[in-house]
Amino acid sequence: RDCETVCSDLNSAGIASVIYHAGLPDHQRSHIQETWLRDNCCKYMYRCTNRY
Repeated sequence: RDCETVCSDLNSAGIASVIYHAGLPDHQRSHIQETWLRDNCCKYMYRCTNRY
């Protein structure tokens, strides 16, 4: 499953989570990372990787 689906499922289950992957715009990735580090806003940051 892709990042968005897993993140949505976790949030629906009451587990605060955000997505973080290379497909996000740089400013969005930076914002997510800064917010996560500063505010401890979520318990999980789901990261997708592609292996070739």
